Amino acid sequence: MKGEQGLFPTREDLVIEEALGPQGISEKNKANQNQKKLVQTTGKESYALVHERKRDELGHEPLRMDMFIECHSKKDENRTPSTVEAANYMAQMHEKREKLSEGSQDLPAENDILSQ
Repeated sequence: MKGEQGLFPTREDLVIEEALGPQGISEKNKANQNQKKLVQTTGKESYALVHERKRDELGHEPLRMDMFIECHSKKDENRTPSTVEAANYMAQMHEKREKLSEGSQDLPAENDILSQ
């Protein structure tokens, strides 16, 4: 647990953690995990390594959308989105991509799906 002011737990955090015990901490961690909307599926592989691998696979620099899909999809045959929220974002990205003209660049813009 981290204190509000920094990286180290406060005395109050330590007292609460001790009172909860291992089972209580486990339950609290499960509850926190269930609140996650997006799940990164790269494991221990860094984004830089994923980017490099994807670039080699595609033969050109991957788009931000390609990287999002790569990092938030299960590693199954169908590249299933890791969560419902990730699936929604991917659908929105595909929609916006369809509207782009041929040759347009994948530049960040205010309020775009990937910049939020």
